[in-house]
Amino acid sequence: MDTSSERGKLYLVPTPISEESIDHIAESVREIVARAHHFIVETQRTGRRQVKALAPNKQLDSCTWAEWNKKTPPELLNGLLDPALRGEDICLLSDAGSPTIADPGAPVVSLAHRKGVPVMPLSGPSAILLALMASGFQGQRFAFHGYLPPQKGSRRQELKKLERSAYQGITQIFMETPYRNQQMLTSVLSTCQSDTMFCVACNLGSAQAFIRTQSIHVWKQTQLPDLHKKPCIFLLSNT
Repeated sequence: MDTSSERGKLYLVPTPISEESIDHIAESVREIVARAHHFIVETQRTGRRQVKALAPNKQLDSCTWAEWNKKTPPELLNGLLDPALRGEDICLLSDAGSPTIADPGAPVVSLAHRKGVPVMPLSGPSAILLALMASGFQGQRFAFHGYLPPQKGSRRQELKKLERSAYQGITQIFMETPYRNQQMLTSVLSTCQSDTMFCVACNLGSAQAFIRTQSIHVWKQTQLPDLHKKPCIFLLSNT
């Protein structure tokens, strides 16, 4: 018997990727957040701030809050959806952007499917997709790799592998911890072939956004941007 109509819904709520991008969140999303009383967040401090930004009149202390991140004990997962099993809606939020995309929320969504809880993704900003849109690269075939190895040798090997895939017509997308962005930029320029196309997309969704696509050869002749401690997405392509 289908019991999904008796369940609350799990809403996947997008959050701003910059302070200025709060206006990019649709009013319909804000209304869902304003009505909800149960929240699963990546970190509670950031999650509460995001909810307050989306629903300024909300009384945060009257809501229930659960964290799900890479440090959360796995045995806590099963109880996260208990409110939905009682017929109450839950909002799942990332610290920034869209839940489960470069975000640890996927196990919560997988659990919802197993328990018959309807999953309702809401449209909103994703730095990964914004970077792909703005890069000028192939948008039909692409792969996102998250964070590359921090060790110089392993990172170089991974970049070579990504570059080979890029030459097969698959746009390669990756990111780095903001304080290591400059090292990543240097690694890409010293590793990839001169005619490989490389895009840097930084501070997306803000007035300080920087997006530049050019060949490795041209990058080496250009004054390099300061990417230190700024959120960046990197992309490789052969066209």
